[in-house]
Amino acid sequence: MPGPCQLRVPATGSSASPSGNSSLGFPKTLIIPRASCYHDIHMHDDLEVIANLEFGEAVDRISLEAQERMRSVQIMPRGGQMEQARLNAQLDQAGKKCRAYAQIWQDLLEAKNGGHLTREDVAFIIQKVQAVVEASKGSLMNAPTGSRLASAGQEITMGMDRVSSSIRRDLEIRIRKQQAFPKKEIMPMPPHVNVTIQSAANVNLGSQVGTINATLTAISNQSPAHHEVAAVLKELSESVLHNPQILDSQKEEALQVIADIVKQAEAKPEARSMGTLKAMLAGLPTLIGMAKDLAALWEKCAPTIRHFFGI
Repeated sequence: MPGPCQLRVPATGSSASPSGNSSLGFPKTLIIPRASCYHDIHMHDDLEVIANLEFGEAVDRISLEAQERMRSVQIMPRGGQMEQARLNAQLDQAGKKCRAYAQIWQDLLEAKNGGHLTREDVAFIIQKVQAVVEASKGSLMNAPTGSRLASAGQEITMGMDRVSSSIRRDLEIRIRKQQAFPKKEIMPMPPHVNVTIQSAANVNLGSQVGTINATLTAISNQSPAHHEVAAVLKELSESVLHNPQILDSQKEEALQVIADIVKQAEAKPEARSMGTLKAMLAGLPTLIGMAKDLAALWEKCAPTIRHFFGI
């Protein structure tokens, strides 16, 4: 049983074996010291249960992804290459869990503080995440089915330290951005918001517009931030759809990118692919840049979209 200052977190979901490790070589559970034991014992107690429940969901999702990857490792010839691939997969899984935990606490604290973090919040998140990092190091090093590489201990330490440093850097960037761009007052959402984009004659474009419409309708009433980004994406989609300066093939490509961005907006923050998002946001201006009015509209819309995704 974990002690009063510990949290037991499943590491592989329902596939874990009674021995304490999954049949695929991943640790079954992590015993994580509660950061509140080292910080203020009552700090954010109201959010602890929510964070733990969301983390459990994230762990299950990440573990399923890891199992698929490990199956491809298992068919490799036994030897150093297989052991390195196994270790890389385990480190990747552990890193994703740490980042998911950081994102969960970031989202909860921002929601509690009206969309912004404080320096105290950042210190709290770092302390919480560092506990998961240290627990992951110990779990990977001590797992009976862990890597047999002589360099495994050093690689685990360096890999998890890089994860910790990356999370610290991301939090520092986020709070500095929030300090540089003060909170904007967002008007309350009007009820029954209509975000339908007028359809087009082109069948392919019509299909894309239908996908965008359905997703925008689903997200528009989730929160003021969702409503604001839905309105911006609607305006951008309509302008692309009806712009006479670009070909239908260019419209189709641009609308597909917008549809993918809308899908990312619909997903939970921890499930979003930030690398994919950054690539799409960087590439969209090129697709629509031949139309001056679309280029100008993108300059107007981009800050709202980037702020929503924290980019």
